[in-house]
Amino acid sequence: MCVVKLTNVIPVIALVMQGLFFSVSATEELKTSNPPLSIWERPRYEKARLAVEKGLIDLAIPELEKITVLYPENVEAHAYLGLAYSQKGLIPCAVGEFQKIFQINPNLRNTSFDYPMTKDTPDAVREFATNFEGIIDLIDEFTGAHEVMGSLYVQLGRLGDALNEYKEALRLARVGEKETLSGIDQAIQEYEDVLQLKLNCVEAFIKLACAHAEKGMLDMSIADIQKAISLEPDRLDARVYLACFYAKKRMLSEALQALDEAKKNPRYHP
Repeated sequence: MCVVKLTNVIPVIALVMQGLFFSVSATEELKTSNPPLSIWERPRYEKARLAVEKGLIDLAIPELEKITVLYPENVEAHAYLGLAYSQKGLIPCAVGEFQKIFQINPNLRNTSFDYPMTKDTPDAVREFATNFEGIIDLIDEFTGAHEVMGSLYVQLGRLGDALNEYKEALRLARVGEKETLSGIDQAIQEYEDVLQLKLNCVEAFIKLACAHAEKGMLDMSIADIQKAISLEPDRLDARVYLACFYAKKRMLSEALQALDEAKKNPRYHP
């Protein structure tokens, strides 16, 4: 696609219309941090970022992709696009977006990024992040757990921590050789075959739940893990899996309740 850059006309018009006249040094500073969008792009961007926050990922991704092409140094746009990719299950793409962020501003690896999402972060997100952070090690080998933790960190502005979680999710997916849908389908078939022979196999229900989650079939994951819990109510990791599946569905009240049940378990030792 051919892009014509009206470098001498558009910026002047934009500045006049906004009534903003930056010094050369101030302009350069913005370019190296989070350059503002033009008045023409701002409405589209606001609509896209709100779509991400509401979970309308398919609407948001194409618009954010256009914004990041036009404004490759806009950290905020990359952060929202990275979160949208992760919620779509496109973890390699999410990793790519966060790596771009730290190429733009390496300092954000260790400091919080203050942007619209962090200003309105629900208390339930903060509470679940704190609780899940302390218990995630019980399901540490499940890629979805790290995807959830990564998305929580993005919502809290902890972008460096988010990238680490997404990288771990990607590593686990490769180790498990389930990067393709066919691999996941094969795993699902294997666990279902086991359950045909052993109707009350808790381990098979848990593995089946994880496989369904990897394929985005979260209602089935929840049903599978609830069967595992009914067979073995004291199974601590099953409660944590349940919390994780609810969190992936953005059902944080149910997720917090599942974590609370896990912490009441006599086997739980913080």
